[in-house]
Amino acid sequence: MIQYVCGFLFDDKETNKVLLIKKNRPDWQKGLYNGVGGKVENNEMINIAMRREFFEETGLFISHWNRLTVIYGLDYECWFYYAYGPVNMCKSMTDEQVEVFDIKHLPNVVYNINWLIPLAQDKEVKLPIILYA
Repeated sequence: MIQYVCGFLFDDKETNKVLLIKKNRPDWQKGLYNGVGGKVENNEMINIAMRREFFEETGLFISHWNRLTVIYGLDYECWFYYAYGPVNMCKSMTDEQVEVFDIKHLPNVVYNINWLIPLAQDKEVKLPIILYA
């Protein structure tokens, strides 16, 4: 089973701002925006993968990520996280561009982003939610 991580960084001063990345791959995400993340390496802890992927793609190290949910598919699982930090300090470190958006005016996003971002901001959510695709 392939494991992935995906994280949403919200501005630590204005929680209505979120950092997203414009995807070039895989093909089904090309041209759409998603949270920052990628594939978990062999024998890597999931929370460590989230820190590593975010740093590799934005140049900013965020030490604490809150687990939001995991989506299980037939041959994959994707762990979603959120954190608060200085979104404007992030830079595009790969060929995929990172940008900051107002959460009320999101660009063309991967289909689940429109409900994952509000879920991350819901203060009533206490435990990670598990979903099956």
